[in-house]
Parts: sequence; structure tokens; C-alpha cells
Amino acid sequence: MSGDQALHITLTYVTGGYGGSTITRTYAISEGLLNEAQLWQASHCDEISHYCKATSKDLKEWLESKGCQLDSPDGPALIRRTNNGGVLEKHYYRNGKLHREDGPAIVRDQGDSKTEDEYYRDGVRTNPPLSAMPGVTVQRPLPPKALEKPPAPGPA
Repeated sequence: MSGDQALHITLTYVTGGYGGSTITRTYAISEGLLNEAQLWQASHCDEISHYCKATSKDLKEWLESKGCQLDSPDGPALIRRTNNGGVLEKHYYRNGKLHREDGPAIVRDQGDSKTEDEYYRDGVRTNPPLSAMPGVTVQRPLPPKALEKPPAPGPA
């Protein structure tokens, strides 16, 4: 989002009808595009009843037509849940690309407390780190502390 600093907008909608799943998506959006989205939404509402014909799924399509990308600095940018709220899969994105620094970018629930994980950095699939293997811990030494200046003498 060049120009304006990116905000984030989160949409949730049901897909697949009854028995389908709930999708939550988080997009980076500029302040200017947020204002444009509000005008878009107003154009889909009845002036008297204020009933809005547009859905969050319609807004998803509109945002994507404007070039908005999945992005979430605080967690997954795409989550798919079952009807009862159980998480089926989580996808982490940065600037529209699958990416996660501290874990898998895609996590799929396989049941029985098992997950299928995929690791990505800036949209490129990578191997899991050694620390992702059960029973493996990687420890790195702390960097040496910079020489500290002694405190300034106080008034006598």
C-alpha cells in the first residue's frame, strides 16, 4: 500500500451453504481505500431501511479487484472453521505472500491433535527448522553485550 500507511480489515463469511465452513480473511488496506469501501457499501444499501444487499463475501471480491492483499501482522490472515467453530486451517500472510517467521505459514488440522504444516518465507516454500522436530531444541548463544557506559555522576 504505497502512500498511506496500511490498515487491516477483517471479513468473515460462510461458504458451502449449510454444513459449509466459515472463512475469515484479513487484508491490508489504505485509509483512502477504506473510505472508498465505505462509499461502495453505502451504494449497496437501501436509503430508507438501511438494509445492505452486499455481503462480506461481495466486499472480499471488491477488495481483491482493487489489489488488496492478505496480510496480518498479529496472526493468521486466513482461517477456515467448521460450523461449530473448530479451526480446520490457518494461513499466515505478509504482503500477499505466505509467510511466517516463527512457525509454519499453513497449519491444517488432521484430527487427533495432529497437524499438517507447511513452511513459507516471502511466498517461497521452505523446509521446517530443526526445532520443529519433536524432541529437538536449538539454542544459540546470546550476543555479547555492548560495552556499557558507567552512569553519569549525580550532584554531590
